[in-house]
Amino acid sequence: MRAGTRTPEDIKVKGQLGPRALRVLIRVQELVSARGSYDYVEIGSFLGRSLQSHLQDADCRRALSIDLRPDTTPDERGAMDIYQGITADDMIAGLAELCSADDLIKLETVTDTSDILRDMEADQFDLAFIDGEHTHTAAFRDFLNVLGVIRPNGVICFDDTTLVLTGIRNALTVLETRGVPHAFAFGRGGITVVALGKEAQAFIDALGEGMTIPEGRIERRTRRRMQEVALREAKPHLIAEDPKVRDKAIAALRADGWVVEPASTNEPA
Repeated sequence: MRAGTRTPEDIKVKGQLGPRALRVLIRVQELVSARGSYDYVEIGSFLGRSLQSHLQDADCRRALSIDLRPDTTPDERGAMDIYQGITADDMIAGLAELCSADDLIKLETVTDTSDILRDMEADQFDLAFIDGEHTHTAAFRDFLNVLGVIRPNGVICFDDTTLVLTGIRNALTVLETRGVPHAFAFGRGGITVVALGKEAQAFIDALGEGMTIPEGRIERRTRRRMQEVALREAKPHLIAEDPKVRDKAIAALRADGWVVEPASTNEPA
């Protein structure tokens, strides 16, 4: 199946990417594919939901999946048990139910971190998707490693923008500091799209109406999400404190613009 005829409903592999995120990623794939044959790399694959459409795209020559698959994954929300023993072989077996043998030939899997990209020559890939460890530091590290192997007019996408926005901001700062021509957009479904090269803005514009979100809205969503994470971490401690101390702490949070529901002393610490 060539890009341009695919919809989120065609992606049958299970996973965490929702329809809005898939719609943005499919549109990015269509635009890259329209240029001709391309090479794809992604960091973080899980069950292969973001791989399926590339493996089935006749224009995709190579798909490299890099995924360490640790027992627990660091995350801005706290350590996550995402993989639950799912291996790269399990992922391939699931993809084999949907993809042809010819599709799977182009797939290479590496159980490691994106640091392996540092040993590769430059100009290896046209499209990259960063969806590994969801921390600011890891997202930025993955970007730097990808930047060393992406082609001059390549495209780099990030997942879960509101969780790793600081890492994305750092990535954009690197591009600006190095004088690398680029343009970016915050896409729906938590996807950020960064296009490189002289035609970068034209690429972003071609994403189309309804694919992107205003930057101010992303900032508000990020702040709200980080507040939710922080409060979830702090709430048991606030409840366990003396009521006067707790009330004072909650009042201070509200004064700083945080949305804090009244804590019940009956809730477990």
